[in-house]
Amino acid sequence: MTPLLSHCKQYLSDDQHGFIAGRSTTINLLCLTSYIAESSVDRAHTDVIYPDLSAAFDKINHAIAITKLERLGCKLIVTVKGFQFNAFSASFGIPQGSHLGPVIFLLYFNDVSHVLKGPVYPTLMI
Repeated sequence: MTPLLSHCKQYLSDDQHGFIAGRSTTINLLCLTSYIAESSVDRAHTDVIYPDLSAAFDKINHAIAITKLERLGCKLIVTVKGFQFNAFSASFGIPQGSHLGPVIFLLYFNDVSHVLKGPVYPTLMI
């Protein structure tokens, strides 16, 4: 687990499945299937949306992502061979494939569970 994920894990929704140890697309589908089964017993209407998030990180608003990280107390610090440089503000995003990218995407996408009614099971299939 990265230090960033360790610091921010308490803020992530329990519905998050992407990039979380012990969770996967299979568990995501099991949770959804269970929810649909329970809803059908209650004769409740269930809508499912599975958007393609494969290139979503390339399109997020980086200013929002950086603001969220700052609100969680995260600072950008560079360490090279044991030497630590002062914290600084980044004016650009994190490239796809980076070590921090998945965690930052989870934090960025995390608010969806506060907007949509019912469980939200975001999972990135890579």
